Amino acid sequence: LFSDSMPANKAVPEELLALGRKLAEIVLFFEQDSDELRPGQEGAVREAGNILSELIGKSAAYGFSSSVDIIGHAAGNVQDEAGLSISDIRAKKALALFAEINTHLVNYVKALGVGISEPLVPIELTEEDRIKNRSVTFKAIFEQIK
Repeated sequence: LFSDSMPANKAVPEELLALGRKLAEIVLFFEQDSDELRPGQEGAVREAGNILSELIGKSAAYGFSSSVDIIGHAAGNVQDEAGLSISDIRAKKALALFAEINTHLVNYVKALGVGISEPLVPIELTEEDRIKNRSVTFKAIFEQIK
């Protein structure tokens, strides 16, 4: 998940797009009805933070600014206040974890919860599907510096 909100006159360099794709491949998984990471997610948090740091530095060198949407998701079949709330809490938890890695990173990220509106697994048939939807994903956004 990444966005190129650029005018047609200057394309986002492939190196930045590749970093955006790499970041989008990282998924943080959470416990049910919780903002607690499932065991073993600490490495993914560090990797996402490292990619974001690299993205920020390289974007400036190319004349672009970059930011990242941290998107919290929820499992379930009904979009309700509880799902929206927990997805927002998960996104904010990921943002807080970035702050622990490097406080500078929080200036480049925005946390938002989408509940069940953007599931990783659209039709949940198994517990594994629900685990995948109790997650946080990342979307890099690039803008040309004027």
